[in-house]
Amino acid sequence: MAVIFTKNYLDTDLLSTGNSWVIKFASDSATAPNYARVSFLGETFNIDPDLNGDFTFDFYTAISNKVNANNFNDQQNDVDISTESSALLNDGTTYLKINVSISVFIPNLQTQIYSQEYRFKTSVLDEEVHELGFKNIDSVVDVLLPVVDGEFYTQGTDTQPLDFSFYSQGSRSIQMYNLTNDTSKNVSVLEGITRVFFRDGRGNSIGGLTLEEGANRIRLTVAGIADPLYVNVLIKSAGCTSVLKWLNLEGGFGYHVFQHKTEDYSSKTRDFIENDYATFDAYESSTSSTGVDMITFIGFTSIRVTSTELPSLEGLISSPKVYQLLTKSDGLPLWKERVFKKGEMRLKQTGKNVFDFEIETFKTKKGYRL
Repeated sequence: MAVIFTKNYLDTDLLSTGNSWVIKFASDSATAPNYARVSFLGETFNIDPDLNGDFTFDFYTAISNKVNANNFNDQQNDVDISTESSALLNDGTTYLKINVSISVFIPNLQTQIYSQEYRFKTSVLDEEVHELGFKNIDSVVDVLLPVVDGEFYTQGTDTQPLDFSFYSQGSRSIQMYNLTNDTSKNVSVLEGITRVFFRDGRGNSIGGLTLEEGANRIRLTVAGIADPLYVNVLIKSAGCTSVLKWLNLEGGFGYHVFQHKTEDYSSKTRDFIENDYATFDAYESSTSSTGVDMITFIGFTSIRVTSTELPSLEGLISSPKVYQLLTKSDGLPLWKERVFKKGEMRLKQTGKNVFDFEIETFKTKKGYRL
């Protein structure tokens, strides 16, 4: 007797935590089962069969809670790559490989047990992109950035922290070669997700590979993979710019440089106290404030955005974690979280495949209070 599947995934598939991944299974016993049990990471889920004796289990809720235990925070907001090995960081917060045990209980018969590994990463798989074949769950390696015409895109300034995330089913060596200026760097990654930092914002850069101002096309030649991957990195001047970083839909961090920033300020009185406890001439006002809260609305505008930048920006408004880059008094970078006023953005087409992009965030500031 055995557990048989009508829907399952391979142990090498990489499944996204933001989507439903349903397995369907049954017993090959002629006796109808009582129930089934799915167990992993110390948790147990009991499932009743349907009228046909089949079982259905969706990993979504249980897995998303496990992988997203850090509330989507970037654990590398204060990175230092002054040593060569520190430029590559294995990110255990966004990747999870689990062993799942499935038991089917048959009345008066031996319990049927099946075990398999499943892999997950913090991400949301776009159904259309998946159907078009640009993102597949069976990828042996992947760059966790939006893909446009088969290549990956990101951007930053010449001084800020900047990285991209790379997934590999196992340990591999990679040659990163900048076709723009003929510089290269050989690195090794482990199984799971590795963040590759070009710069840390402290004046340190990954050795060997340099990024020029303007467009940089980096070819990734991965051991054991026939076709190279291409990461396009656009470097803009740091003067008069604002930089946002966010957790993208692919499970890495996206960056964008905005040319303009606006700030609007608003205040709101917390509550009022009626001063009716004394004689008319004993108080200065009939009401008193219990305190004031301040809100700053921060608008970011990027002009002449190209079609290769749009997929990344579209993921910005759906991100659960967005940071703005600030500079501390000692010149070191500081990432501060920002929250969207509304989950919307404004695109204005200014030319063929060229757009202006606007988005608004806000931050709160406590004022005086009783």
